[in-house]
Amino acid sequence: MFSTVGFDLFIPVLMNQFSSVKLKHSSTFIAGSAVLTLLGVMSLIMFTLYAGQMTRFK
Repeated sequence: MFSTVGFDLFIPVLMNQFSSVKLKHSSTFIAGSAVLTLLGVMSLIMFTLYAGQMTRFK
């Protein structure tokens, strides 16, 4: 799970760092970056909820 969160949140940062200005302004780049970020945030939320359930009933 952590690798998914890390991948989905870290890849858009790398994409932004190493892409050209022309590519950054394309709608495909913006949509792809937004989708990866949203997937990372949702994965992080699910991981947090799951970890909370595990510690709750111990």
